[in-house]
Amino acid sequence: MLRSRRIALALAVVALLATVAVVVVLRDDGAAPAADRPNVVVIMTDDQTLESMRVLPRVQALIGDE
Repeated sequence: MLRSRRIALALAVVALLATVAVVVVLRDDGAAPAADRPNVVVIMTDDQTLESMRVLPRVQALIGDE
């Protein structure tokens, strides 16, 4: 029973976050033109070390050097 409640709560949180994301995207009133916005990409990894980047030369060339 407790597991079902946790799953239901998790699904409700995901649905709420998705709804907020859609509202934010659709409500683009007064936002700066695309050319004035910063161009930012965030890449997150788990348990990634700087040493592990050494063995990923293609990733280093495509992302790290920029």
